[in-house]
Amino acid sequence: MINDKQEKQMDKNLDIWKISKLLANLLNPYSAYSNLLQFLKDQFSADYYLMMVMNRETGQPEVRVFSPTLTERDFSSQALAEFILKSKSPIIDTIDDSMRFRSTLILPLRDENNKKETIGAIYLDRRNRQVGPFTQSDLEQIGKVANILISNLLWREEDAKKLEQLKNQVESRRLKWNMFVGNSEKMGQLYQDIEWFSRTPYTVYIYGKSGTGKELVAKALHLRSPRAGRVLVSRNCAAFSDTLIESELFGHEKGAFTGANRRRAGVFELADKGSLFLDEIGELPFSTQAKLLRVLEEQTFERVGGSQTIHVDVRLIVATNRNLESEVEKGNFREDLYFRLRRLKITVPALRERTEDILPLAHHFLELHRQVYGESPERSEEIDLPICFTEDAVHALQSFGWPGNVRQLQDVVIEAAVKHTHAASLTSEMLFPGKSTHLNSGMLNVELSGSNLEKTLENVKSYLVEQALRKNGNHISRTAKELGVHRKTLHKWLKDWKLDSHR
Repeated sequence: MINDKQEKQMDKNLDIWKISKLLANLLNPYSAYSNLLQFLKDQFSADYYLMMVMNRETGQPEVRVFSPTLTERDFSSQALAEFILKSKSPIIDTIDDSMRFRSTLILPLRDENNKKETIGAIYLDRRNRQVGPFTQSDLEQIGKVANILISNLLWREEDAKKLEQLKNQVESRRLKWNMFVGNSEKMGQLYQDIEWFSRTPYTVYIYGKSGTGKELVAKALHLRSPRAGRVLVSRNCAAFSDTLIESELFGHEKGAFTGANRRRAGVFELADKGSLFLDEIGELPFSTQAKLLRVLEEQTFERVGGSQTIHVDVRLIVATNRNLESEVEKGNFREDLYFRLRRLKITVPALRERTEDILPLAHHFLELHRQVYGESPERSEEIDLPICFTEDAVHALQSFGWPGNVRQLQDVVIEAAVKHTHAASLTSEMLFPGKSTHLNSGMLNVELSGSNLEKTLENVKSYLVEQALRKNGNHISRTAKELGVHRKTLHKWLKDWKLDSHR
């Protein structure tokens, strides 16, 4: 019970809170909730507190803040708060017998601009019999404080979310093309395509050879799109097991197959409201392609082992280094899916098609190495790192054919920089040890003399296999497929030439 003296003190405190209303917009809403509930706990001699608010997006109540001393057993308060959010009426409930004393107060919170709308609820729990139960006066006093401040704080929180989204948009604008290096005509066309296509909700089809930077293009499309503040989920279809690929894409229910011990969301669910990037889309099994087509057309699917239709809002971006038109002719890829995917097509140029970008890229990777290695805690001494390339190195870089594209260029530069840490400049020999690089084909510039033909051909074959391995990230199956040989044959060659596929 609150006496006259306490009542006067409460009115004085409320005057302070009227001033606080003016300061509410300056408060951090996320910490202000906790401060407010702690104030109410102390002021009204409560032992526990909890506050729930309505999530404006989902329409469901969620716990925003609760007393650190609240136990799992006491979380019946959450159920009561959910009940209050639906009933829209305050509750005072008191248990007072020889065994225990407990008084609970639950107060619905109203929107200051719409008194009929319930925006949340406050729960207070008092266990002290000497203080007595909560009263109607307590309800009124708490209501004066809570409804004023929390309504303002919730709107302040909405403003904070909008500000954060705006900051993300500004950041994505600032990033713009920072992830790319190159000012060639080919790259200019690429930037223009990304700028146009990113504004649309349509699927984008990215074509480019391995190592050209297709994933970077996908990231740029997402960052430049209206979905920039949402998630971008990336997966490589070649990494999916044939038996589990549908589970990876669409998720599965508990017990759907052996080992499915719990429900699992697939990548389409994870990417809801955002973007999904599927690399190596040409590796998708024919049986799964029809289900992907349905998702594209209807944005619906069922989890493996489930019957409930899941609705999503996903912007799909796909990429491949294979000629899907040829795969359609061979019957390996659905024609209807192919035409649906390639509505908006971006071609990422091979590095040999933009030779003017090779040197800027090489300098970029060298500077990247300096930044990473220069700040590494594993450095045991102060040393000078390579800062440029010699004239013969520049010629070698620009003459090489780069079958592995930008990724191969990065590997070559970083490997040379790591091996020649004390060198001021990187030379052609450091970049391509023991190899000449004058042919634009990217092959060795070998000179045939006498009866050296067999050895020369073996060297060329060894070099091409090494380049194919590097291009495919040392993946044996993909390399063998690209070279048109069996895995066992490739393993034998690597053993004969003492090439390590795991370096």
